Amino acid sequence: MTGLVLFGDGKFHFTSEDKTFEGRFHSVLLRFNPKDADSILKLEQGKQSTDKGVFEMARQITGGVFRHSYHSGMEALIPPEGAFSAALNSQGYGDLLISVADKETIVYSFTDNKPLYEKK
Repeated sequence: MTGLVLFGDGKFHFTSEDKTFEGRFHSVLLRFNPKDADSILKLEQGKQSTDKGVFEMARQITGGVFRHSYHSGMEALIPPEGAFSAALNSQGYGDLLISVADKETIVYSFTDNKPLYEKK
């Protein structure tokens, strides 16, 4: 597994060396390396179910924000080990990408079409 879509009224908090981004999200597409999945997800704590409505919502959201990280066309690429990205539909920032890989970090607002934070 290289990704996951979350729905609901959630909170996010991301702190770089000198800036903090936090707020509420309605949905988020997480992308990560499969080797990092256990440190990000606790699937054994969840309850498995089938919900066709949620599946369709996830498909729609993924289609809209999939192009924001680790892709080639609509083919998923595997993020490097330790890399992480979150494409959030957030209340305060709109369409927001938080991406961390090696020593590079970016927080990008697709709503405002500009970087909010970059470190290379």
